[in-house]
Amino acid sequence: MIGGKVKTTAIVPGEKEIITEPEAKQWSLINLILIIIGVILAIITTIRVLLKKQNWAWMVIAIIADIAGIALYLTTQNMSNAMVVLDKWTIINVLIFAGSVTAAVVAIKCVKDKPYHSS
Repeated sequence: MIGGKVKTTAIVPGEKEIITEPEAKQWSLINLILIIIGVILAIITTIRVLLKKQNWAWMVIAIIADIAGIALYLTTQNMSNAMVVLDKWTIINVLIFAGSVTAAVVAIKCVKDKPYHSS
């Protein structure tokens, strides 16, 4: 153990001894920003859909995507560690955010069908 971290030594026949360090612990600023924007967008979408009686099914999909993004962030990011701009979870967070934005836009644009009135 060097400096409180366990180092692994790999010996490959015919090669030098390779010392690997464990993966650095860090959290991503971009992931945090995506989560915050996603939650704000979900709140705005919910208010707009409820007030204008628009299609709520897409609103629910957007909220589920945001909950998935928050759960992913809370399980993969530890804010007591060092901050980086991007990490290995950023692409998944971007995909969840894109799904949430798409669902929110569709929820706002889809108006419930008005009942047909015959005259």
